[in-house]
Amino acid sequence: MKNARLIRLIEFKRIRDLSEKETRKRNRLAKALASEPTKHLQQVSRTVHWYVGSNFVCRPERYHIVPYLDFADRSVGPEFNNLGEFVQAIAIQAFERSLKDQEVEEEVSSAESYLVRLQSVWRGTKAATSSSGMLCLQVTAQGNLRYVALKHVRELSHTLERTALRKNV
Repeated sequence: MKNARLIRLIEFKRIRDLSEKETRKRNRLAKALASEPTKHLQQVSRTVHWYVGSNFVCRPERYHIVPYLDFADRSVGPEFNNLGEFVQAIAIQAFERSLKDQEVEEEVSSAESYLVRLQSVWRGTKAATSSSGMLCLQVTAQGNLRYVALKHVRELSHTLERTALRKNV
């Protein structure tokens, strides 16, 4: 994910099908990020890893868009109710940044560390093979959007190993 300005992992879930398994997966991640060596990754997770919940049947569709760590907390309201607003916020974040900005470089490095940790936490669990709709986004220094659709968390490691996402927009 060399020369990235922004990295996001977005999980799409049907709210009505939200299972106990998904909550356990979230709890396992929260526990792994609660210890001192990885505690700083909690904030990184809330920036990088997003939950987009919808019933995908209503017109117009209603969304519950929150950081993944917060989707099970009923006291946390959605940060976005509209998918268009969420996408626009990501675009604004990406294009307001300068690659030379030390803060951006540190955030991208932390995002990569978080994604590696996420994959290691879920490796060997049902979470690694559970079907999901995920999108891993990267905005490059040149302003190109790269993305890869993932069906399983285990595919994330393949994406990270290649260090480049497959598709360009």
